[in-house]
Amino acid sequence: MRTPALLLATVSLFLAPVVHAQDEMTGGTYRVQLQDLRSRVDENQDQVRLARQRLMAISKALSGPGLAHVDVDVSDETTNAFKLASAKVSLDGAVQYDRHDGIADQKALPVFTGAIAPGEHTVRLDIVLQGNGYGVFTYLRGYKITLTSSHTFTAASDKPLHVTATAFELTDVTVPLERRPQISWRQ
Repeated sequence: MRTPALLLATVSLFLAPVVHAQDEMTGGTYRVQLQDLRSRVDENQDQVRLARQRLMAISKALSGPGLAHVDVDVSDETTNAFKLASAKVSLDGAVQYDRHDGIADQKALPVFTGAIAPGEHTVRLDIVLQGNGYGVFTYLRGYKITLTSSHTFTAASDKPLHVTATAFELTDVTVPLERRPQISWRQ
């Protein structure tokens, strides 16, 4: 019989500070804490932005004499019927970008910026598109389409090069849905 009372007393000792802290949380202190959190997030975003600018400057400095500066991006121009589930990009066989989450809402993915040796290079793109159906089109969720494409380009040390792989859909309704997504390259 003493065990439940002892258990209750122990639990109340641990919960008392929590309940007391919740009592002290008013709208004013909540707003102050929220504002503090927002300012810290803004500071972190500024630090990330500065680090990226420094990284870009270093990359451009490295692409001095004898090296070519190359940017490689992936652009998702598919309709709302599909969302980007994963993307993997390799440059000359070395993986430069490999993401499997958090990219569904991104329409542009910068995957490589840097200096490479002048000459011929090959970029390979492997993406997975997930069907994104709603309403009467929920059957689209069952579609998972993998696209693979590669592109060979020539980099020159005297001018920067921008290579973009674009995922898009064919608009011909006679083409089956699973064959509509395609990849095109532009430089």
